[in-house]
Amino acid sequence: MASLPRYFRVVIRVRPPLDRELCSPVWQHVVSVPGTTQICLYETVPEMNAADRASGTSQVVNTHTFSFDHVYDQNASQPDVYESTARTSVMSALRGYNATILAYGPTGTGKTYTMEGSLRPDGHGIIPRSMEDIFEHIRSARNEHSTFEVRASYLQIYNEVISDLLKPDRSHLMIREDKRRGVFVEGLSEWLCRSPDEVQTLMEHGSSARATAQTGANDTSSRSHAVFIIVVERSEKFMEGSQSLTGRLNLVDLAGSERPRITGATGQRLEETKKINQSLSALGNVISALTERRARSHVPYRDSKLTRLLEDSLGGNCRTTMMAMVSPAAEAFAESLSTLKFAQRAKGVVTTPQVNEDLDPRMMANRYEAEIRRLRTELAERDSRTTIDLEGFDPHKPLADIGALRADFSGGKTGSLWNRQREEDKAPAGRYKQLLLKQRDIMITLTQRLHERDETIIGLQAELDAQDQRVRELQERFERQALRLAAAEKALQASSKANMANVGSGKL
Repeated sequence: MASLPRYFRVVIRVRPPLDRELCSPVWQHVVSVPGTTQICLYETVPEMNAADRASGTSQVVNTHTFSFDHVYDQNASQPDVYESTARTSVMSALRGYNATILAYGPTGTGKTYTMEGSLRPDGHGIIPRSMEDIFEHIRSARNEHSTFEVRASYLQIYNEVISDLLKPDRSHLMIREDKRRGVFVEGLSEWLCRSPDEVQTLMEHGSSARATAQTGANDTSSRSHAVFIIVVERSEKFMEGSQSLTGRLNLVDLAGSERPRITGATGQRLEETKKINQSLSALGNVISALTERRARSHVPYRDSKLTRLLEDSLGGNCRTTMMAMVSPAAEAFAESLSTLKFAQRAKGVVTTPQVNEDLDPRMMANRYEAEIRRLRTELAERDSRTTIDLEGFDPHKPLADIGALRADFSGGKTGSLWNRQREEDKAPAGRYKQLLLKQRDIMITLTQRLHERDETIIGLQAELDAQDQRVRELQERFERQALRLAAAEKALQASSKANMANVGSGKL
């Protein structure tokens, strides 16, 4: 039996050792990547011998082996990571799907570098490379019948407060949900983009406003979860109607989990660490609820802003890739093991992506009519192939033998063929009936939508008429005031002339 396709992929990336780690006398590499889908994490203890212990020599006491969709070792390049993992999500968004790439892991393991990269061309991360791919696809696919629109948004969740990184004055934004858009952030600005350079400018502008700080584990540690959102809308016109596909690409750079005793966080940094760890703990609870063997009626998405925002990405209409980052250093063994166990559990998450397609009523009706015609043709072909094997039947056979013939027909070879054929005929007939019912429901829904649109138009027309009436009244008032002003000026001029005449004649 063929396995169902998996739309929630989990990959691992091992960052290279840092210079400060290599200079440490107790440095030890505890991660190996034996293949493209396996990773081994070695648990070690210091040697008992004093000399060996002073030199940093350790003994391996346990090996933890994990398998994932893909594992990148410390030598993996940015282009390799993008081509092998991220490009599939970008192409899905261009086909009208929701797609998410989620960077997860302890602080200082290279999440932001993987997502954004460096200024060197070979160091560009997933975000700039995906933008280049999107606009290249648009250039090759654009024609006289199709139009594209690319919009970008950038937000952060800092201390459980959602703010717009492209308009920093917009903060304390709320998460909403509707049937058409799914989960979204109300009031988040969207910026129309026409080239990868414009997207890069927006990303740099937003990144400069993101909350970062120096900690004991990282010189520039992200103190907030950041989500860069790209919406690609494609509209096409055909002879039979118009079609619109809307793909949404969420590029998520999570703040790293931290242990205050290692990072030395105090004061404000400590409060940030608590909020970060709290939201990541909520993410772990959601993953646990989604992957339990026994289905749970409640998944705690609303326990944090992060899990609420990622609700579709974790268990809804989305193609999701989780990229978990780990450190190769022995000092980070506990964090690496926890990350790999979390990623292993996340492999069981199931999502159900669907194309975000909007058809006009005429094209939708044409599509269902074509499906009905196909089912009718299938039914007709089945009817024409329906034959009853009456081998050995003699029409001149005595009536006494008709009972035996009837028994043969109901329980023998002929009866089996007949019953099987009847069962086969039920399938397309059932599908045909379901399709007719679905078409009826769609027509009812379209009628309701048209009625709502007409009511909206009538309401807007009434508002417009009221505004026009108000403008006319103001215009009339203005004209009356102008006439009064002109009369007053005329009277004033006449009075001035009279006064001048009186002065000239010596009457004053």
